[in-house]
Amino acid sequence: GIGKGLAVDRAIELCRAAGSAFGSVELGGDLRVYGSPWYGDRWTIGMADPFDPAVDLATFAPTEGAVTTSTVLKRRWFDGLGWRHHLLDPATGWPGTTDLVTVATCSSEAWWAEVVAKTALLAGSDDVVGVLEQLGTPGLAVTASGQILRTAPSDRAEVVAA
Repeated sequence: GIGKGLAVDRAIELCRAAGSAFGSVELGGDLRVYGSPWYGDRWTIGMADPFDPAVDLATFAPTEGAVTTSTVLKRRWFDGLGWRHHLLDPATGWPGTTDLVTVATCSSEAWWAEVVAKTALLAGSDDVVGVLEQLGTPGLAVTASGQILRTAPSDRAEVVAA
């Protein structure tokens, strides 16, 4: 995910170097925007409900930068003992234990938003808002029971509940 975020960042750098005044680049759920969009004064990026992807749970309105999402509901498997996912706890090397199913973050760079989303997701619901705030990254998290947790708006992006 971090490499994917870095690829998005590099693509944005190439677009800017080519003289583009605005744009967006999306790669597998990592999105980065710059300049003013053609449809108004702010970008609006919907965040799908992890339990019903046809419904937007919230909208990110970044002034410029990246929105990334990390989830334990995709890239997972059943190993006979239970469901496992691809996000590893660095302390154990095994899939992390968390009561969160998804975290979306907004940052100036996609690679950093990826780092923060994964760190916050593994922190769990008790610590997720604190991790996001400590790392200076607005975001939103959803627990396995559907509870929505979010940071306060910042100058980087507003997270508006749907």
